[in-house]
Amino acid sequence: MPRKVGQHQSRTRRAKYLSELPELILKEVVYAKIAKKYNITEQQVKLDAMKLKKEWTKQAEKNSEEARQMQIEKLQLVQAEAWKAYEKSLKSQTKHITGWQDTQFGRNEKDIKQTINSSGDPRYLAIINDCIEKTAKLKGLNAPEKQEITADINNTQTVQRVILEIPDNARTSESK
Repeated sequence: MPRKVGQHQSRTRRAKYLSELPELILKEVVYAKIAKKYNITEQQVKLDAMKLKKEWTKQAEKNSEEARQMQIEKLQLVQAEAWKAYEKSLKSQTKHITGWQDTQFGRNEKDIKQTINSSGDPRYLAIINDCIEKTAKLKGLNAPEKQEITADINNTQTVQRVILEIPDNARTSESK
């Protein structure tokens, strides 16, 4: 079915409006001014702006989750390498020392083997522990942190406030 000329112009105008709307929102142009420019109602601008902002929020949450997951994967790689290095540090090492020994017949070359037993390098365990703590924090597995802020007002009374930091991914869908 052939389109009417008016419909095509209307769709083109709407497409142009929707492509320019993000910039206008970011510039905080008043909805009434946008509506007048594109010959639409202010209510339509408000609805389109709300829809656009909702899409931005979803995209930001998705990007944030992807970044969080990437950091967790990096920490897992570091942790795996630290475990390998720690296991290697547990093995006994044999040191070969070549030196000269004076005897009654002159100097002789002597090869000495020295075995060093190791209980492992604790620096690798510190790295592993750090990775575990950071991964738990990124996954929101830590208990909320309690912080107290105190202030002395006019030397007469002390005000105390308790702040509980709850990771975004630990909140229920009802509290969002």
